[in-house]
Amino acid sequence: MGDIAILEVERTIKAICKAIRKEGDCEADKLTALSKLVSALSKQESQKWDPLRDGDPGYYPSLEESYFRQKQAEREDSEQFIEGAL
Repeated sequence: MGDIAILEVERTIKAICKAIRKEGDCEADKLTALSKLVSALSKQESQKWDPLRDGDPGYYPSLEESYFRQKQAEREDSEQFIEGAL
């Protein structure tokens, strides 16, 4: 669903909730419609990729690469220290 469709589903959910509150009597068909809409909305929202929420997909590989670079630099530094001490 696009953003416009999600907004329409949200608007429909609000309209059904208003109707239930206004009438005070909650019929089964309104509750069924409401539950289906809420389910569809939550499913679509959970499938939306949000870079701020989901983070960077290449984060862990880059983290591993920087770890190996750091370890290599430490080895080179220690080798230079040992050679300088001899």
